[in-house]
Amino acid sequence: MMAAGCGEEVAPPYPESWVYWLQGADPDILSSLPFALVVMDYSRDGTERGEYTKREIRRITLTDKVVLAYMSIGESEDYRFYWDEGWYSDPPEWLGEENPEWEGNYAVKYWHEDWKRIVLEYLRRIVEAGFSGVYVDKVDAYEYWADSLGTAEAARRMSSLIKEIADSCRAWAGGTCIVVPQNGVDLLLYDPSLYDHVHGWSLEDVLYSSAGDLTPVRNLKERGKFVLSVEYVYRGALYDVEQYYRRAREPGLIPYAADTSRRLDSPVIIPGVQPRH
Repeated sequence: MMAAGCGEEVAPPYPESWVYWLQGADPDILSSLPFALVVMDYSRDGTERGEYTKREIRRITLTDKVVLAYMSIGESEDYRFYWDEGWYSDPPEWLGEENPEWEGNYAVKYWHEDWKRIVLEYLRRIVEAGFSGVYVDKVDAYEYWADSLGTAEAARRMSSLIKEIADSCRAWAGGTCIVVPQNGVDLLLYDPSLYDHVHGWSLEDVLYSSAGDLTPVRNLKERGKFVLSVEYVYRGALYDVEQYYRRAREPGLIPYAADTSRRLDSPVIIPGVQPRH
């Protein structure tokens, strides 16, 4: 599988393995690891000062990897380049309540034009750094706004934002920009045209959930899309990982066993298992 930056024409990738490393990812280490697809932050620590250079990202893509930049579009993060300290006391109309489970993350009215401008500026930085595409998180934020907007309308507005991200990235890059949303896969039920804008999807915490419905996996694969899976099951025991891999591969998911700490601050390497040669 050949990797490319956002500015190059590529065919949709079908990775056999992937790694999810957000905090302090090291380009040299990622270049040496035999994963086909990398999901990392566009910055070492999430801040503007920590942004990776184009040369650093190129170092990874030159090793035949697809490299996706993590980007949250359903919540605002108070350590990002766009954050204004004045928002703590006087928030803009599109900024909502802080997520009680994730300090510093705030709900946003993701359909608001001011927020969309921020998202597209974020995206442009990713494109200019040479990433192969974007890994779009918090698309399931539409569920947060379902009571006020209605589920169908909240889903439509989120789908519209994802499509705008995909179209903008590919227009700026002059080629194929890989777009992979995480969670919120039911968006495809509300807007089937979204299939045409994504290369794949990622499912988090699904296989061990009683509410996990893998029907969307079949629908995605029938349309030639790949489906990633991440479960936070690794705690030093090989048995847990092997069991997860068996469960993931049965419906055709591409698994990544992350540490139970959920910090995603280092790659989980298990010789002979993750990645499997």
